[in-house]
Amino acid sequence: MSRDHDITIIEKRFAAAAAGTVNQWASLPNVDSALAFLAEGFFWYYETAEANADNTMDFNITYGPVGTGTTIFTNANPNGLLNTGALLALFTNRRDAASSGEAAAAASDPADVRIPVNTQLQFTLVTAGTGTIPAIVLGIYGKYI
Repeated sequence: MSRDHDITIIEKRFAAAAAGTVNQWASLPNVDSALAFLAEGFFWYYETAEANADNTMDFNITYGPVGTGTTIFTNANPNGLLNTGALLALFTNRRDAASSGEAAAAASDPADVRIPVNTQLQFTLVTAGTGTIPAIVLGIYGKYI
């Protein structure tokens, strides 16, 4: 059975909270004797309303040992939330705003990243701004190979 067109989504939800840094982990199990997971892109959206227009989010997604893992996808400059788009708008492969607080950059096609199975993924979300930061979902998509 071919897995060439099977898309898998791995996502983490970050609850609404005060600004700060939050880490979450996800296991990447061996599925159907796969040798690796090919991460082909990332996405994010915020799912609750925010009270302030100055909130931003920054992220880094890695695999391997905590703190010393290999980068899968990262964001160079924080993306604005309210000024990026509507609540629940899905931002696929959008990152690296022109400057902190700006809307997300145009979608780009990131390089595929081959991740060994039976490893851990680390999702790090850094938020800033005044008031409560909305709930944010951050994820990757790809296929087992």
